[in-house]
Amino acid sequence: MAGSPGEILEQAIAADPGDIAAHAAYADWLIQQGDPRGELIQVQLSLEDESRPANERAELQKRERELLRRHASTWLGDVGRFLVGKWSGADKSFHYQFVRGWLDLVRVLPAPDAILAALGRAPEARMLRRLEIVYDMRYHPFDFDLTGPNAALKRSETANEIFEAANLMPPLLASPYLTNLRAFKLGFDDGPRIGHSTMVMPFQNCNVEQMIELLTKCPRLEELYLNDGFADISRLFASPKLGNLRLLQYYYGSDYAGGENAAAYPLTVLANNRSLQRLTTLRLHAGRDTTIDLDQMDAVLRSPHLPSLSRLQVHMTVFGDEGSQRIIGSGALRRLKLLDIGYGNMTDAGARLLAACPDLKNLAILDVSRNALTDDGIAALRATGISVIANDQHGPDEQDYLYEVDLE
Repeated sequence: MAGSPGEILEQAIAADPGDIAAHAAYADWLIQQGDPRGELIQVQLSLEDESRPANERAELQKRERELLRRHASTWLGDVGRFLVGKWSGADKSFHYQFVRGWLDLVRVLPAPDAILAALGRAPEARMLRRLEIVYDMRYHPFDFDLTGPNAALKRSETANEIFEAANLMPPLLASPYLTNLRAFKLGFDDGPRIGHSTMVMPFQNCNVEQMIELLTKCPRLEELYLNDGFADISRLFASPKLGNLRLLQYYYGSDYAGGENAAAYPLTVLANNRSLQRLTTLRLHAGRDTTIDLDQMDAVLRSPHLPSLSRLQVHMTVFGDEGSQRIIGSGALRRLKLLDIGYGNMTDAGARLLAACPDLKNLAILDVSRNALTDDGIAALRATGISVIANDQHGPDEQDYLYEVDLE
């Protein structure tokens, strides 16, 4: 049985979410059924046309807000009881967003974890592209006001605390709906105040096996942000399931999480992964009890399996000026467009080495924040004509930068 016209159009959209004609036809069909979501689709498609006059766009945005105010709870399904309220918004810990009339983004705290069970049961999430489960670093654990989401709990659901390990991944992995994900973020938030808290444990039950299963379940996933330490991270770094990723971020890995005799950042394993042909962005920021090893970074710089890598961030290092020499010698500057080697101890000598390398001019941005540079070293880098970010320098013998990751 082919199904109703609406089901046929939904299948077409699921197969090709970029097909605007299918979205427009679906909007028309919904309007014929008396469903106001059809108007939302039309409004949001119209807003994608940036050539529309400002006054027309303002009216469309006003109508968009009104439709969401009146109907978002219904369009979100059961998970709407957690996401709609004064605690939810673009600048708050809980957030949702519709694109072309479909739920496109969900951002939640890891508590109460009943939210994730509700999301996993929600067919309304079948076009969800971005899911973020993060501990919001703008707040201390004691500052979280979970009254709103907790008030939505059913009698069979529990209000787990932020200090407890939570059951986060199983309901998502069991869901038949979350196969359209393009971006997944798990762990401590990585906003303007990079760091993690040692006072919370909600992510401790999450493991590498679950991440590999997620990549299997969500073959369209292109961005993976893991912001907590994982035991045996080398298994993930070696997995061919990473092959569809364009962005991989691993923050706060530690020797403790890595396990006995296991490297916290086994980048040699990652560098040897032949499946990473599409990876354009690699972002690394170690936890407080480890740093990223120079030889491990060198393996990434020289890897023949990362031909698309153009944006590299390597934080929390102690290899100083020798790191500059390795970067130059690897030839990676011929293809990198962004290089972020903040949170290190490079001195003016290393900066001058970089500045003298002709390949440095291939960079669009060089970030050397939180290193041991003086105004002279920064000036040498800026004299090359590239954009240089060099905030918050420290003395050559200071190592406080290694502990900025811990906000307790």
